[in-house]
Amino acid sequence: MTKIAKQSLIKLDFFTLLNSLANYATLPVTKDLIAKFCPLDSLDAINLELSKTDEALRIIIRKNQAPIYISCDYDKLLNLLRKDATLDALELYETVRLYQTIKANIKFASELKKDQIIAPYYQNLISNLIPNDLVEKTLVKALDENGNVLDDASLLLKSTRKKIIQLELNLKNKLQEIISKEASKLSQTSVVLRDNHYCLAVKSEYKNQIKGIVYDTSASMQTAFIEPLIISQMMSDKNKLLEIEKNEVYRILKELSKTLSLEVEALQSNFDIIKELDFIFAKAMLAKSYNGTKPSINDQGQLDLVKARHPLLKVKKVIPNNISFGDGYLGIIVTGPNTGGKTVLLKTVGLLCLMVKYGLLIPASENSNVMIFDQILCDIGD
Repeated sequence: MTKIAKQSLIKLDFFTLLNSLANYATLPVTKDLIAKFCPLDSLDAINLELSKTDEALRIIIRKNQAPIYISCDYDKLLNLLRKDATLDALELYETVRLYQTIKANIKFASELKKDQIIAPYYQNLISNLIPNDLVEKTLVKALDENGNVLDDASLLLKSTRKKIIQLELNLKNKLQEIISKEASKLSQTSVVLRDNHYCLAVKSEYKNQIKGIVYDTSASMQTAFIEPLIISQMMSDKNKLLEIEKNEVYRILKELSKTLSLEVEALQSNFDIIKELDFIFAKAMLAKSYNGTKPSINDQGQLDLVKARHPLLKVKKVIPNNISFGDGYLGIIVTGPNTGGKTVLLKTVGLLCLMVKYGLLIPASENSNVMIFDQILCDIGD
């Protein structure tokens, strides 16, 4: 596979174009792939990539972009599952987003057929996706999109959380009861939090009359912050329940991670397809931004660009150019005054020839015919 000289890529603004392409990608892995993009040499391989992108562009114009709801580095999560790691709730929920993406694309493919939009490559990709309603329902029952483990994840978790809520209510009521009863002994009638302990602000002269633990005193030594003994006992009960909750949450996450580890190969296959979709539709969205088309390609030294435009020009009206050589002569000398557009023309020819080698549609008429060059060398400037 030919490697184009970096200096030529810079001179022809190819990296600027790649940055634009990366902005249309959803997945971090797709953005990384675009940054490491390599040119193609085989006519068949280039034709295939151009056809995929052209098909995706027609889908976008007629319908919409293929839906992708997952946006994380899912390969990393799959590698953790292969090592029997326990994922956290947010990481586990990414598999729900993967399944949502799968179902949405299956539905989208069905709509394309119904609307008689011919998309054989997309339809073939979607036919290889593997939904799993059982695993998806298990995850949705246990987790929410914010990374919380839901009460319904297990009977023990549900009952424990109910006990915690009831105990917190009892704590609040007991504190209010004590405050009402001992109001005359307090310097303020509200609960004070000290080191995660619910304390009462007791006047120093009464601190021995309230059974409890002193956690702090005021700077003036006139107030002692005391957690009543009954509250300490209730807090101890709450902490035990919190520990049970914590252990049960971990058990649930571990069990869900184990479930996904058994599905890891199917999940990997699914994600590989979603990655390809993301890449193809990113190229199609880029092409849509400059009205790109699929040219003919050849290896016979013929270049025929019809109504070619530079894809990065930010002007209201772009004057297209026709460029043709290879039929009877091998090159062109471009002359003209300063600011006459010579450099833009040179960059347009070089960049469009580069784009085709990378499987990108070009801003030119579909009647264009582009030679697949082994190398594209560029030296612009004084």
